Amino acid sequence: MELTSHESNEEIKRFKLAMSRYHKKCLYRLRYPDLYKDNGTTKAKVRDRVFANQDYIHKNVHAPTFRKIEQLKGGITKPLELPWNFNFKTDEEDMVELATACEMRDAVFRPSFALDDKRSHIRFVSPGKVMYVPLMHNVISTPSLPGSYHVSVNRSFIRPNFTFVKDSGQAMKMWVLHMAGVDCQRSSIHFNPGFLNLRLLAPEMRDTIIRHLAKTFKKQQNLTTLTFEHAFLDSTDALRVLASAALGSGHTLQKLYLCNLFFPKSLPLQTEFDDFDVHDELEYDPVNQPVYSEEMKSEAWNKLFEKPLFDQMPPVAIDYHFRMALSSLSKLTVLMVNYSWLSKGNGLYLLQLECIRNASLRKLILVVTPSEDTNESRQAINDKAWALAVRMCPCLELHLLLFETAAFIDLKQVLVRSMPLISIHFSNTYLLEDVGKRKPWSFSYFARYLNSYFSYKLEVINITVRHPSCMVDSCLGKMIMKCELLRVFLYRGPVDKFDSVREIFDFLLRNNNMRIREIRFSVADDPCRPIGWTEAVNDIKDKYTTPLAVKGITMSIDIWKL
Repeated sequence: MELTSHESNEEIKRFKLAMSRYHKKCLYRLRYPDLYKDNGTTKAKVRDRVFANQDYIHKNVHAPTFRKIEQLKGGITKPLELPWNFNFKTDEEDMVELATACEMRDAVFRPSFALDDKRSHIRFVSPGKVMYVPLMHNVISTPSLPGSYHVSVNRSFIRPNFTFVKDSGQAMKMWVLHMAGVDCQRSSIHFNPGFLNLRLLAPEMRDTIIRHLAKTFKKQQNLTTLTFEHAFLDSTDALRVLASAALGSGHTLQKLYLCNLFFPKSLPLQTEFDDFDVHDELEYDPVNQPVYSEEMKSEAWNKLFEKPLFDQMPPVAIDYHFRMALSSLSKLTVLMVNYSWLSKGNGLYLLQLECIRNASLRKLILVVTPSEDTNESRQAINDKAWALAVRMCPCLELHLLLFETAAFIDLKQVLVRSMPLISIHFSNTYLLEDVGKRKPWSFSYFARYLNSYFSYKLEVINITVRHPSCMVDSCLGKMIMKCELLRVFLYRGPVDKFDSVREIFDFLLRNNNMRIREIRFSVADDPCRPIGWTEAVNDIKDKYTTPLAVKGITMSIDIWKL
């Protein structure tokens, strides 16, 4: 059913729900009225228009647009023009000109990562060679905080332009061949999300690129930081990338970011010897853990990289080399991977990380995506595994990133009492009709669980909720009051009434034993309120900004346009 102008009021009344939840079509009609046209008969929808809040623009252009993505402080990402339809240029002067512009005006993607890391995602630069490869897939990484880290994939991911894939593949091949052929020492290497193209290349070219990347890693003497995110490779290619970094530079690597390296649901690996059950007991023997000698690692290197490998490896071989790679990362202090990497054996692979066994790991960032549903994988890091990990590595801090979780039952097996949870970043933007037959998210259960088991640990809470199924105001208040070690609290979503927000700020003014130093609210706009929340937001800003600043608390409140 299409909405027209004379039906808007009726549709608002029809779809009106408690707590500012409205039907998707109603919101679209209210926010983007020019997208709908009523010709009196067919009520056709104008399909060649683009939503203002989408992060890609369907437009044929002939020159790249460079734009810096500022760190998110609430709200949604701004419109961004990305070069989907560029004809790849091979002229070296054009490449140098583009890369120079990238140097002068900053890269398109330069996020400021809160965990003392800066990553540049748009360019390939090496001595004597400068190569710019435009992105085919729209992958936006903007983690001003880990919780404001967004990944969105444009429809070209499903129907790619294979001419562009071939041309960009040639460019990547040129770059890695040059890097492997020169003595280029780097302390950090950050790979472009353009490596999403890697999974679409021919097996021969893909194999060549991975083998030369391995040579590059092996030549590095002081490589401490490596970023290789959002490649979405199949199991064999992803394993080879991981093994090249671990076996080639594992003795020097200190920070490793490999989020979404494997294609969704590739992990945990299941062989014919595995019988997964999430309720199984952890079987960990600290005495009889596998030990990999230098001869075994050298043999694995020769098998994976010294000769072409076009066929898929059997699961048993992938599992063997995967465990070898985990045991080769001995000096890591920061590790960012997906939850499914370490969940096999109900936490057995977490304990096989060498950086945990030698107590060097400080920050473990685990990303939980919808594809890592423990109800499907039947594997979750249980309470005993976390307790052993903390015993072996007392300084371990866990930062948990939860994306698009539809139901609380999906998290009951992920959130266990003994995990050293320092910060949690949660986003749930499901529409009610998108959840289907699954139980909708219950915000009150989530808040109660955090208050009960992690109130004495949590320092950072970052929550984005679009359609909660309960009263969120009282839950937020209890969460802030009980977490005495809380330093940063960020909330983006609807509220029922602003009196609860005022009570939270009054509580912070009265209590001097709270450690909180930053609190931000992005309140979801209510399209059925004629004046919205603007007046209430301005009143709170005028009343509380200065008194909280005197106490050393940074306060921010604004409107989130859904």
